[in-house]
Amino acid sequence: MPLVRREKGAIRLTPAGQTLSERAQGILEAVDEALKETRTLSSNTDRLRIGFIEYVYFLMSPVGLEDFARLTPELRIEPLDQTDRSPDEALFAEELELAFAAVSNPEDGIWPKDIRVNNIAKESLAIVVQNDHRLAGLAGVGLKDLDKERLVVFSRNHAPTVFDSVLRGLSLYGIVPQVELEVALLQTMLNGVRSFNGVGIVPESIARHDLPGLSVIPLSGPDAPSVTLQILWLKNQEQPNYRVFARWVAKSIELKTGLLPLLTWPDESEVDMSST
Repeated sequence: MPLVRREKGAIRLTPAGQTLSERAQGILEAVDEALKETRTLSSNTDRLRIGFIEYVYFLMSPVGLEDFARLTPELRIEPLDQTDRSPDEALFAEELELAFAAVSNPEDGIWPKDIRVNNIAKESLAIVVQNDHRLAGLAGVGLKDLDKERLVVFSRNHAPTVFDSVLRGLSLYGIVPQVELEVALLQTMLNGVRSFNGVGIVPESIARHDLPGLSVIPLSGPDAPSVTLQILWLKNQEQPNYRVFARWVAKSIELKTGLLPLLTWPDESEVDMSST
């Protein structure tokens, strides 16, 4: 039974050829779909998609994910930028297994009850100013000293509780904040500080990095806001390697910054840090 015929120099499918072609196409599509399902099932069991925020890189720089990968060779670590969605939205959408978050008051309980919240490390906030700024050179600065200063802050979309705690602290002194610029990235903040001699509000650990022409000064006093790094995951999807990763992060931060881990679980997930 012929499958093709020649017509005026062109090759065309016969009805039998058309039927065979359609069936073959259906078979190929079914095979392709089966391969996709197989890859999905495999990746769901051996990959760890982690949503990173910029703050983590400044705390842990160099992050050294290759060290964790060596500790857990059965896992494929996928670091992903966490920008378009909030951490809880990305977890519920199954775009991530783990997500980092930075909050000011962990006790506020801002996350849904279906999410396990793991506090990793806490540190004070600080200001960053140009070296010729009037506040440069001080050992510490109180929130009341920021009256009439042109502020550069992380936007509420990217760090809502930190943003709110800073503005709330200023309001306690009757200060109307002069927020000149809201940013998503630290480098944008530093450029803003340089461009109009403003005052940026940052985690104190930023001082570990080389910031030419800038000074980092801790915010001091009982009303000084802080930031807590968290790792989040869905309770009903928890795997043992999630805790292994969280403990590795906490210990890495302790080694690089001196910030004490806040994790309170027993040490059933100890990891060897000798290679980090």
